[in-house]
Amino acid sequence: MDCTSLGPLVETLVFAELSKQASWSLEPPTITHYRDHGGGEVDLVLERWDRRIVAIDVKAGATVRADAFATMKKLASVLKEHFVPGIVLYDGATVVPSGKDLWAAPISLVWRSAARVA
Repeated sequence: MDCTSLGPLVETLVFAELSKQASWSLEPPTITHYRDHGGGEVDLVLERWDRRIVAIDVKAGATVRADAFATMKKLASVLKEHFVPGIVLYDGATVVPSGKDLWAAPISLVWRSAARVA
């Protein structure tokens, strides 16, 4: 499978898992997608009832470039205090800070946290 097919597949898998986990909450977040006029995207935008927002981008690769956070930074500047963290999930092994409220984190954490709850 080439990388162009793998990316959307991994995004769909993460969306499905986060949707499942959100359904366990008494107040599940709304999960949407963000795309700006310039074509910048954030794969998943989770919004709670109190308008706090978590932005999640999913990358199939084992590394994250700094420009992966560009659209999240724009979103954070507009949302201000409502923007909680921005997370780029990637196929790596470590959590890496990338600025104020921005993190790169292993995709595997999505399932690891679910296993602890179940």
